Amino acid sequence: MAAPLLVPPVYYEQFQDTPAPSYSTLPLTDEETIEYNPRPGSPTIPQGSYSRQWGRTTLILHDQDESAAMPSYGRNAIINGEVGLGDNENILSVALKLEGRLHLSISDGGRNNTTLVSVHHTLWKTDNPAGKTCPSSMPFSIRFPSSYHDGERSRRLPPSYEVTYHGIPAIVAKCSYSLSLMVTRIRHKRVSFWTSCKTRTVGLNHRPRSRPHRPVLPINSLFSTIKRLPEEWRQIVTEMGTRPGSTISPITCHFFIPSVQTFGLSDTIPFHIQLTGPLESLHTFIPPNSAELSPISSGSKTSFKNPNSHLLHRPAIRVSLARQVLVEVHERKSWRSSTLGEGSVWPVPPSAPVSLDSDSHEVTIDWSGEVRCGEDITSGGFSTGGLVIKDFIVFALTPSNPRTSSLLEIQHAHPIKFVTDPWIDLVHPLDR
Repeated sequence: MAAPLLVPPVYYEQFQDTPAPSYSTLPLTDEETIEYNPRPGSPTIPQGSYSRQWGRTTLILHDQDESAAMPSYGRNAIINGEVGLGDNENILSVALKLEGRLHLSISDGGRNNTTLVSVHHTLWKTDNPAGKTCPSSMPFSIRFPSSYHDGERSRRLPPSYEVTYHGIPAIVAKCSYSLSLMVTRIRHKRVSFWTSCKTRTVGLNHRPRSRPHRPVLPINSLFSTIKRLPEEWRQIVTEMGTRPGSTISPITCHFFIPSVQTFGLSDTIPFHIQLTGPLESLHTFIPPNSAELSPISSGSKTSFKNPNSHLLHRPAIRVSLARQVLVEVHERKSWRSSTLGEGSVWPVPPSAPVSLDSDSHEVTIDWSGEVRCGEDITSGGFSTGGLVIKDFIVFALTPSNPRTSSLLEIQHAHPIKFVTDPWIDLVHPLDR
């Protein structure tokens, strides 16, 4: 008779949604650190507490940055804390509720509210408060879910986010999370059915962290790396066209950015601009006495950070970071764009002298620069039900006088991705 087939236990189904336990690199009072090699630049786990008090009721959340205005939690994080009750008489129940909501509205398309999270956690409950007194202190542990259901589709839980665009139509997108403490008690011992429930709410910042799959190398210039490491650059080719009937030729534009195309919000993104065309076309784009062309050998940096600077002197070359927010409510779509950061551009000395004798001679002019997000940007792009947020690096060329110039101004937006954290491994610089 054959032996029965033994099937191993199904570990995957039991632990598939259980992340690694949280831990701290700091030793306890009875422990000693023998050797410690932290990841270079890795953030430390907050060891403080966030506390809110309403009268004699206190809510404490552990593992928080005490200087932060709001408690913050990452992907699938655990909310650890405790509830303190200075008045624990006549209490029927104590419960916590973790909630998350996505609110979208378009002024001429209506509004839509989606429940992302709704987790109810009972800390204490009794049917007879006269015979059993509620504890004055109760610890708790609640896990942030990693996803939510949008109809029959499962989506990742989006980060906390809020944006409002005025105008026609007005657009509002808000993704918010909160933790509510609910204490139910009887008003009088003799009237047990006369109850009251007080709810206190604390806002939470849900910030799922991520980082690029590889670093942005500390590249000083395109010329020093393009032959040795051409894979580190992504080349984008566009053309600056001419008006109908014009006698000059178009200008070919080469825009180089790091090939990783995924950046941390605090990363500085290097770029390189190369314009190629007849000298006549380049002089039409930027006159010889222009500040963007004449100091080629100086290497001085010019930063274009004033949006109204075109009133005095419109910059010919501009690189910026832009975000597009698309909202869909009841099959009505509307979108808006905003600027995340303005770049700095400076000329690069030519590798060979430029001949001024022949207008038909093909010449090349180069600029380098860098751009980064503003410090007020706290989340990268994401997509969830009815809300899509995309980020771009925008390359724009504008002639000195766009109304009369034979060249047409261009603007090219190349999609990139922003994540919360930079690549934190230290890399040896390629150029010294």
